[in-house]
Formats: sequence, C-alpha cells, structure tokens
Amino acid sequence: MPTFKDLPPDARIRLNEYIVETEKTLRQLSTSVMYTEPAPTEEGNFTATLTCSTSGSYALHASNKTLAYTKIGDRVFVDGKLQIVSASSPVGQLLISLPLDPTWGAASLPHINILGHGGTIVNPVLDIGPDGGAIYSLSDSGALSAVTAADVDTAFNIHVHIWYKV
Repeated sequence: MPTFKDLPPDARIRLNEYIVETEKTLRQLSTSVMYTEPAPTEEGNFTATLTCSTSGSYALHASNKTLAYTKIGDRVFVDGKLQIVSASSPVGQLLISLPLDPTWGAASLPHINILGHGGTIVNPVLDIGPDGGAIYSLSDSGALSAVTAADVDTAFNIHVHIWYKV
C-alpha cells in the first residue's frame, strides 16, 4: 500500500494544503456548532388570580396563591398550587392568570389538576390565550367543554405544572 512518502513531491504539497485547509474549516465548523448563545432566562414568583369570564372571582389562601415560573428563551414553565377558599358571585368559565403574556395558541392544552371541587371534571386543561388560561374539560372523544363556576364548589385546589410560549 503506498504511503505519503511514495507520492510525488507536488502531490504531497497539494495534499498538505488540502489537509491544512480541511483542518481549518473543521475547526471553524466545530466552533460555530459547539458554541451557541444560551437562551436568556428569568425566574420568579407571581400572585395568581382565579376569575370568571362573566363576573365574580375566587379568594385564594394566603400561603397557596403564588405560582413559580421560569422563562427560558420563548418558553415559560409555571408550577404551583392554588388553594381556593371562597367565592365572590362567580359566573362563567374559570380563568387562571399567567405571569407573562402568551403567544396566541402557544400551548397544546396543558393538563392541570383540580382537586376537592365536589363535581366531575374529566381531564381539566388550560386553553392559553390573551386573558390567561381558560379551564376546559377534555372528554375521551376530544370534545372540550368549559369548566364554569357551576362545576366547582367554593373551596378547592388547582395544581399547575404547565409550559407555554411567549
């Protein structure tokens, strides 16, 4: 098998130039591929509200009304528990406030948990829009129905572990 030394001198020069150029190109490529600017992050807590689309609202327990959020790039992750302790003339669909304004249609119906509500709410999800997260019940057939004040008691809990785009 021929070796580098067996090549004519001009071929060795061209091969060396090719190798040098190839190595330079690979270094440039690996530098640009390996280093990407980290996405900007923001962390915080916000005091959530639970309101209704028509009128009224819910009072939240002082120690369970704050949700944590982390923003990484254009994604916001929200976690926490809301403990509803009373209602003030609630009428209409339940709406949860969000820490940062979402992009319209920014999530694909993230799941939440509603506990101790005294009714039957199948697969509660949030439809995230400009007014926050509207709560719906998602049936096995894929049909959505609004979760309203009539579907819950005046005291219950909501566990939130969602993400959406801003």
